[in-house]
Amino acid sequence: MEDRRAALGAAIRQRRLALRRTEREAAKLAQIARNTWSGAEKATVRTSEHVWPGIELALDWEPGSVAAILSGDDPTPRTRTRPQPAAPSSGDELAEEVDRIRNLKISATARRRMIEALISVYEEAAEEESGGVTPASRQQ
Repeated sequence: MEDRRAALGAAIRQRRLALRRTEREAAKLAQIARNTWSGAEKATVRTSEHVWPGIELALDWEPGSVAAILSGDDPTPRTRTRPQPAAPSSGDELAEEVDRIRNLKISATARRRMIEALISVYEEAAEEESGGVTPASRQQ
């Protein structure tokens, strides 16, 4: 198991560097402490299953990639790193994505973090398309 954890750490580091992210940036995206991220890369800490979805999100891996590495397989890069909604102001596509996340077999905390990250991406896309004016910014 130690060899697989070392393989996981090496894969995390290699992917982070390929994405040109610092440990701090990756940890922030994963919503974990930088020390936890660093420990995962160095295989000095055993990463808990509840942080795997955050790591996968930060590394643009498909869900289940961390488990795959620990099983001796390769991670699966996401084919799309950022959702491209046709109409970000429309809640239909967002609702579909949220439903997919709700059906994942992950902890409630990981599920909440993924949904929050997804909503943030959709809000950013809506802001970009509207020239910086969103319903939230209009209320300010």
